[in-house]
Amino acid sequence: MKIQYFFIILLFLIPDIIYAAEVATFEAFYTESLGWTPLILASLIAVVIGAIVFFTGGLASPLVAGPTAAIGTMIGNMLGYSGIVATNVGLALLGGGSIASGGLGILGGTVVITAALTFSTELITNYAIESYQSSYNQSAFIEQSKTMVNLPLPVNKEGSESYEAVMKILQKIDKEQPLFYPNNKVIINEALRVSNKSINSEWTKVEDKKLQFITLKALLLASIGEYKSAKAIAKDSIIYAKRRSYQKTLPMFIYVLCSLYDEKIDVNKANNYFKEVILKEPDNLLIPILFAAYLDRLIYRYTSDGAVNEAHIKQVTLIAANKNIKQYAIVNLSAVMVRYFTLIKLRQQAITAIANTTNEAIRNSPKALNKLGSSMTSYNKLLKDAQQILKILLRQKLEHLDSKHKQNTINELKNFHSLMNKYVLDEERLSILVESFSKKSF
Repeated sequence: MKIQYFFIILLFLIPDIIYAAEVATFEAFYTESLGWTPLILASLIAVVIGAIVFFTGGLASPLVAGPTAAIGTMIGNMLGYSGIVATNVGLALLGGGSIASGGLGILGGTVVITAALTFSTELITNYAIESYQSSYNQSAFIEQSKTMVNLPLPVNKEGSESYEAVMKILQKIDKEQPLFYPNNKVIINEALRVSNKSINSEWTKVEDKKLQFITLKALLLASIGEYKSAKAIAKDSIIYAKRRSYQKTLPMFIYVLCSLYDEKIDVNKANNYFKEVILKEPDNLLIPILFAAYLDRLIYRYTSDGAVNEAHIKQVTLIAANKNIKQYAIVNLSAVMVRYFTLIKLRQQAITAIANTTNEAIRNSPKALNKLGSSMTSYNKLLKDAQQILKILLRQKLEHLDSKHKQNTINELKNFHSLMNKYVLDEERLSILVESFSKKSF
């Protein structure tokens, strides 16, 4: 299957209008119902703009040079784009929020991802002992989420009179600004008020229509970072969908994404729900966005407070290789590999910084020794899992690419392989550092 016009333009055919039997699916909200008509996903522009701001500081071309931009271009090319558009779309899918977690900040995150994809054994950040796996801070997580990949606003325009009224309101969105910007939030809140009226009106006693508006409300709330409220509304939508024996892929994704903001999370359960969302609607062209959004938040919890472990991340990355969504495998797995390289780099940084510190308080701290040991263990686990994912990625077929993009993709996959070998070889140096620190401490 040739993946074209995926990110901002979706080209798809369905035989009926939005009031099909299923009203709680991605297709119901994101597939144009007018046949083979290209549709601009206006709200996705905000994701791309966010990536441009993140990776360039507002400049016209990416600040992140070399392999980082090249990987973004590769992914963008595979989605049918070229030039700066391909690079920015690809970088948007690669995310950024998760990279900037652990106290590094956005600029620090940019530096880390660059180093992760070029390899360096030198310290590039002041990676203190307390820089990750501290106490959970939900407000900080929500703030950080503004730089992460998010679901776009709905694009299907046809439906009831009330639904079309909401869609007209959403047309006012400033497409050059992220959705969480004040002016856009005002517009989305206006759309929410209309949605609330529709949910409470007499005609929505017809459960299909009520389900549509409840799902819409959850989607709008999630788009502006109201994750607690979005989760509660998504749960209601799931209940309504079950009552009618309908698919519930969209509200289930919103629910599981929002659940990652809970202080205590059942990650295995969340991952199982995520897998169900993906495999229940395998032709959903937003699948790479779902992986990027979900993984960014999982990795934030991994690096910030340790609520997520390596096994949890591996569970999700293996879903990306599922044969039922093989048409998205290279895009998904490439984004996965960038995240693995970044996490491996962060662990490398932690080990190097702690082991080489001249601060006597740190050198004599049991916490430092424990942190060193856990970082080394994590480094090895991440390497092992990343190697497995890379093998899967390198086995993917490239028939859907033209000759130019095929060769570019092959070159970038070779870069992945080369980088992996360097991180594998660095394990010996890091082990020596850990051993030396253990002998000199106390």
